[in-house]
Amino acid sequence: MANVQGDGEARAAAAATRLAPASPEHRSPPYNALMYIIVIGWLYVTALMALTESSVVAGVLTLTFYGLLPSALLLWLFGGPARRRRAARAAGESGANGSATDDERPDH
Repeated sequence: MANVQGDGEARAAAAATRLAPASPEHRSPPYNALMYIIVIGWLYVTALMALTESSVVAGVLTLTFYGLLPSALLLWLFGGPARRRRAARAAGESGANGSATDDERPDH
């Protein structure tokens, strides 16, 4: 009977360890990691397209207008929610630190 209680305590400790928040060095990859893979693949394709162009100018224009600009737009548009969460988290942390009272904060 004593082993059963000890085993239950060990299981409870293991469950508490699993539920504890992950340390910063053990965080999971960002939710939008697939987006970066798609952008890398698209840049690879457009770089190969640029290499097959007949002139250097056409290659640079192809890489710029088919590769870099659409990729930058995609990253900017789909990175917006992450930027908003990061800003909200930073605002929450600064508010938790008591850096400014409600009277000192500007109204937006």
